[in-house]
Amino acid sequence: MGWERERAGAAAEEVPGGVRAGGRKSHMKYELRDSPGLVPIGFYGLQHYISILGSIILIPLVIVPAMGRYIERSVYNLFMTGVTTLLHTFFGTRLPLIQGPSFVYLAPALAIINSAEFQKLHGNNFKHIMKELQGAIIISSAFQTFLGYSGLMSLLVRVINPVVVAPTIAAVGLSFYSYGFPQVGTCLEIGAIQILLVIIFSLYLRKVSVLGHRVFLIYAVPLGLAITWAFAFLLTAAGAYSYKSCDPNVPTSNILSEHCKKHIMRMKQCRVDTSHALKMAPWFRFPYPLQWGTPVFNWKMALVMCFVSLIASVDSVGSYHASSLLVASRPPTRGVLSRGIGLEGLCSVLAGLWGTGTGSTTLTENVHTIAVTKMGSRRAVELGACVLIILSLIGKVGGFIASIPQVMVAALLCFMWGCLLH
Repeated sequence: MGWERERAGAAAEEVPGGVRAGGRKSHMKYELRDSPGLVPIGFYGLQHYISILGSIILIPLVIVPAMGRYIERSVYNLFMTGVTTLLHTFFGTRLPLIQGPSFVYLAPALAIINSAEFQKLHGNNFKHIMKELQGAIIISSAFQTFLGYSGLMSLLVRVINPVVVAPTIAAVGLSFYSYGFPQVGTCLEIGAIQILLVIIFSLYLRKVSVLGHRVFLIYAVPLGLAITWAFAFLLTAAGAYSYKSCDPNVPTSNILSEHCKKHIMRMKQCRVDTSHALKMAPWFRFPYPLQWGTPVFNWKMALVMCFVSLIASVDSVGSYHASSLLVASRPPTRGVLSRGIGLEGLCSVLAGLWGTGTGSTTLTENVHTIAVTKMGSRRAVELGACVLIILSLIGKVGGFIASIPQVMVAALLCFMWGCLLH
């Protein structure tokens, strides 16, 4: 099977007039190989990347504090999302799919971070835990690469069906709620509003169109985040979380007043001005590999991550099928599946070297956006990937993302895991 024949499996051969080869009329506004111009490509590309904003920014906002460090690291996810997406559109399935950090990796990563082995560490826990995570991700990614390029993944998908995958993902997701809901409870008026907004937008306002676009359906997460953040800012400015003689920036161990000890946790969780990430972030930061040192390879952790990478691969295969049926009206060939999973493994190796904390996989939100916007052009995804790479070089962007209050992050994660389990 040659390259051109494989590539045909990922894309229908188009002819003028919006009709595909064989006389089938296209239902897409723009086809896979269309280049409608910079403005439409930029507009639809922005829609794609805003719709997956939650996946890109929320994972580091959970992992980094759990490892005992409060720095902006979202630039690494932005950078790797841009790079791996470009690689996938040129050398992978060649479908308009965005690659990024997967929530499937999140619960196992948190389990590793909170294991008894690391809880006994003193000093700079972050670098030590990150090197262990990097090693586990690199080994599991090599396993995923082998599954893809050897063709074994095409055989495994026949055995690993939804009956096998669904309980596994459910178990992972339900265990994750032990992090999310207690965190939401620390500032219920903010966390509950965040969850309610995204539920209302995604379930009850999904068919509402604004200027011909279903903004609530596509942008439920970023809209809910922006509105809740603005509400929290107003409460902070109005003094709702200000207590006499209490400073949220003072370490808890240095607080002597019982009055302040009683309210300090609420102040830190509810106020929007307690993070100094934006102020401390440099204007320019270039993400580079092995910043935290040489990865440490632990086979016990690697085995856990190998199983997770297998589940992520099955999820990606489902995205390949859904997107290929949308933009090409045919399922992808075995060659396309093998090439896509193999390249995802290589991209996850890069994610391990750069220290994103998770592997790289196809983001399912992207497929949903293709179905709603009818935009099937690869050019929109590729242009957005280039913009992400440029943004990742601006340290203040990561600092701004890192300043999102943790209670809002936890609320969004509860909602997104609920959608995944559903």
